[in-house]
Amino acid sequence: MNLTDAVITWMVVLGIFLVMPFLTAGFFTAWLAGRKGYDRGQWFTLGLLFHSMALLTMIGAPVLRPTVTNDDIEREIRSRREDWPEE
Repeated sequence: MNLTDAVITWMVVLGIFLVMPFLTAGFFTAWLAGRKGYDRGQWFTLGLLFHSMALLTMIGAPVLRPTVTNDDIEREIRSRREDWPEE
């Protein structure tokens, strides 16, 4: 194995063990932020830079928008009942 092959091997190893956890944290933080109503791009960047701290912050962050609104519930009830009074 020559020097070039060793350098390439170490770059791959470092890429897997150092870069991939940060990318994974960035993607997971962005996904969770989107589910809670926050900006995904901003939280992806924060996840890349601050890794576990950004992920824990997003886990503890409140939901900005409810996933099911009252209109959704009323629409579902109206679709299941024929005798619902119209407004």
